[in-house]
Amino acid sequence: METFPQKDTAPLHLKIYQELRAELESKQLAAQSRIPTERELSERFATTRITVAKALSRLTHEGFLERRPGAGTFVRDWQQEQAPVVEPVSPIEQVAVLSGYTRNRDTALLVSGIAEAFGDDGSGRFALYDSRDELEQEAECLRRIHAQVLQGKIRGLIALPAGQNENREAYAALAAAGCKLVFVDRYLTGIPADRVTSENEGGTAQAIAELVALGHTRIAFLCSYPLPNAVIRDRQAGYERALRDAGLTIRPDWIRRAEWARRTGDVLPACPLDDCEEIFREWLSDPEPPTAIFCSNDRALQSSLLTLRQRGVRDKSKIALAGFLNRSDWVEHVQEPFLGIRQWHEELGKQAALLMHERLTATDTPTPNRSISICVDFVYHPSAEAWRNP
Repeated sequence: METFPQKDTAPLHLKIYQELRAELESKQLAAQSRIPTERELSERFATTRITVAKALSRLTHEGFLERRPGAGTFVRDWQQEQAPVVEPVSPIEQVAVLSGYTRNRDTALLVSGIAEAFGDDGSGRFALYDSRDELEQEAECLRRIHAQVLQGKIRGLIALPAGQNENREAYAALAAAGCKLVFVDRYLTGIPADRVTSENEGGTAQAIAELVALGHTRIAFLCSYPLPNAVIRDRQAGYERALRDAGLTIRPDWIRRAEWARRTGDVLPACPLDDCEEIFREWLSDPEPPTAIFCSNDRALQSSLLTLRQRGVRDKSKIALAGFLNRSDWVEHVQEPFLGIRQWHEELGKQAALLMHERLTATDTPTPNRSISICVDFVYHPSAEAWRNP
């Protein structure tokens, strides 16, 4: 099964694409031949059909494959063309990056992607500010950046917002002062800015469809964030859309938000979410309880695993878990199966830097704000083989 690597940052669908393309270019897959089905390829690469479909879709778009309704997918006659040369992004010294807690692995990867796209050699081509994901610290960083903008020292800001509306005026003031804004990973609405996010709504909808395909018809949604968050709303929208598409009922009491647990001094809470136990007690006491729970982020997924373990709900036949997962340091200690949605923060950073570069070097009429979604990957926890194939 696909596991959660610590160092490999290439999306799984990209690896599959690269391997299949190499086979096509070396003519291991002959022209006009039928390629293996998505199911067969998902077994070969130990992943989901969703991930395989992403790779096949790209190969089809590039002209390597063609889909024949009712027959399958076939290799087209093609002549390999020289790949276009992609010019590296020039270093930008008038860009600020406002991230959240740079010691976090995901944030570090995001900043690394920005640096790589800008061609940063480690000498500090852009100014890095750390909000520590705290609103007061974010406000102070924005005040300092605004002062630099007014002095003409900063022309663009790539930001991972700490909240939703609390520092909206500070971001709006930057835009009004002529600072180009690119939101990355998270974003604020109503602010003139480009944004780069993961495929939050679509990824969630695909994960729900995967659960439905496995026979689950009672699926709950658990989110955790201390503030209103546009990304969580996008994921909830994907959850509701997938249920509607499957003809399933959306139950408001099965869409719950749990509060972050407070640490006592230097002591970390046993469970990342304070009221997860109460939420699960209500759900599992229902005459027809959920058979699957979708978790909107790491804290919700980890808390769900811990809560089910504490309640003695370990049998795969009782409840299934799926959700967004980035950190993988605790996964190896988990015995329960789950379907994880993995984001690619380094790619988020690269695309945000490319957008900023385009904004700062554009000489023609300003274009409308752009929104880019980065594909996610679906991976089963290695202990989930039996649960995945009931």
